[in-house]
Amino acid sequence: MDIITFSQELEGRMKAQMGSVYDPSGQPLVSAAKVVRVVGECVAELEQFTHSYTFKHQQEEVQFFKELRPVFISQYLYHSKLLSIKMFETYNDLDGCKTFYRQTLKTLERFARNNWEFYTYVLSGSTVDDAKYFGQSRKLTVHCFDDPFNSTYHDRLARLLANELIREYIQATRNRGPLESEITLPWTASKTSLVELGVALQAVGAFNHSNSDLKHILSVFEKIFRVDLKNYYRIYLQIRDRKKGHAVFIDQLKDRLIQKINDDEE
Repeated sequence: MDIITFSQELEGRMKAQMGSVYDPSGQPLVSAAKVVRVVGECVAELEQFTHSYTFKHQQEEVQFFKELRPVFISQYLYHSKLLSIKMFETYNDLDGCKTFYRQTLKTLERFARNNWEFYTYVLSGSTVDDAKYFGQSRKLTVHCFDDPFNSTYHDRLARLLANELIREYIQATRNRGPLESEITLPWTASKTSLVELGVALQAVGAFNHSNSDLKHILSVFEKIFRVDLKNYYRIYLQIRDRKKGHAVFIDQLKDRLIQKINDDEE
């Protein structure tokens, strides 16, 4: 198999595996770590194949090192950095995260400025210097990422691609309010219980002077509790139709509250 076909098939497998291990409603650190593992394994597989492969001609080599390999390396760099960012977010408050974001963006900008000529060449879509930048690039330098200025141009391209993804993540996170970026608490009870709670709170007008509809309330719950409630109406119909009572979770809350108060008074 030629290296172009191998890379394209491997990229497809990598994306499928990344999707299978990513769980947006679960623990973000766990999901991020699993994605890093998947991408790292694919990078290792690509590296092994490349070491034993002889390029047929320079055009094939340029295509590989300009269009294919940087995709894998950039994904590895991006998700590794994303894991460290999420780790920082987990243990720091909003002000600390904002400072961290600013410092990270300055680092990304510094790398772009130090590689401005190459950065401009890549962004322009030019091909006249492809042989200079991407030909004779057989040396694989995953281990050189801590010193990107001494790495090959295809490594620098991967770093630039990864940096752009990191910048987009930080900008999106900064544009979100503290509701999404700071206040999160995983919901570990059932989705049915959360929908039941949302319906009850909406029914008593607990939010926005009774002006919030159920869809809006549950969309906020999704962000705070990191849970998918897009099928909430089907769940509500199940609550309405169940025989054992409409307020199973609410009744349980009431019983547990009374029990706790009584226990604390003893």
